[in-house]
Amino acid sequence: MDNSGYKDLHNAENGDLQDAQPESPITFASMGLPPTSALQDSALGKIREFSDTTFQERVFFLVMLASILSAIGVSAYRVATVDHSHSDFTFGLVILLQAVFCLIYLIDGILRERPSEIFILTLATLIIVFYLVMNYIEGIQNSVKLARMVVACCTAPFLVSLGLYIAWDYYVSKKIIFRTVGADATWQGMLTRLLAFQDVLKFDLQLGGSMVILILVSGLNVNVRDIITLSVGGPLTIAWFFVGLYAMPAESKPFAILFALLSPCEPAYIAYRFYRLHNYIHDKSGLASAVIICGIVALIVRVIVMVLFFVVYRGFGKGLKEQVKSMKR
Repeated sequence: MDNSGYKDLHNAENGDLQDAQPESPITFASMGLPPTSALQDSALGKIREFSDTTFQERVFFLVMLASILSAIGVSAYRVATVDHSHSDFTFGLVILLQAVFCLIYLIDGILRERPSEIFILTLATLIIVFYLVMNYIEGIQNSVKLARMVVACCTAPFLVSLGLYIAWDYYVSKKIIFRTVGADATWQGMLTRLLAFQDVLKFDLQLGGSMVILILVSGLNVNVRDIITLSVGGPLTIAWFFVGLYAMPAESKPFAILFALLSPCEPAYIAYRFYRLHNYIHDKSGLASAVIICGIVALIVRVIVMVLFFVVYRGFGKGLKEQVKSMKR
């Protein structure tokens, strides 16, 4: 081949290489990921600024926040003004507890893009609607309670639908998870399961607190044994929650084993209350129905918690903890 032919071939190869170069450098923004300045490191992990949220997220956040605050206001007023023996007092406390947890799910779920928390928030919204309906049926039926129930029933479908859409978007995009452990699908899957465990564990605590209020405060045929059991079991449940919250991300096998050993305590008490259901189901049918539904959901959630626990436990020692620390550096 003569020199002119060699030069033509060389120029053609250079041209192909130049054509193969991207028109603009690849950035996180071009991949659909938030820029570094929009994420901050906190004690809870990566967190976004509210200005980084989308229009749908802001609408969901503001409408849900208004609903939660209104539920807190009305329930706090009822708790402060009705007699402690009245069913409105019991349901008011339960709704207050649900609203506080919903506030945590909302803020943490949006700013940290936690799909499982937003999904749980939609479930908790339906639970609040259920309690409002039961409160209206069981207690005094006035116009304020009717209006509150109607507004909740009308706004719930919108909030649940938008919440499920946002939760699915978080699950698919995995933006903050990418920032936390990188692009490796194995790390992303392990972290997703760990976060889901933590979120379902919060839901378990929420339901446990609701059971304590419904049984102890309402006076559903409570004897000295129940009072002692709940007085010990309440703090034990809170301690169990924090043990699980610490043990799994820290990959501490001793604390994880302790968590597993204590897990049957609450289901055993729920089963015991179901066994004694015939003693009060005819006297306070509304509260009894609430105890039944809450107990069934609590048992289902506890099973999910333990399934996720064993899945996450199997990942101990496989490098997730070290990967999270290395990404922080």
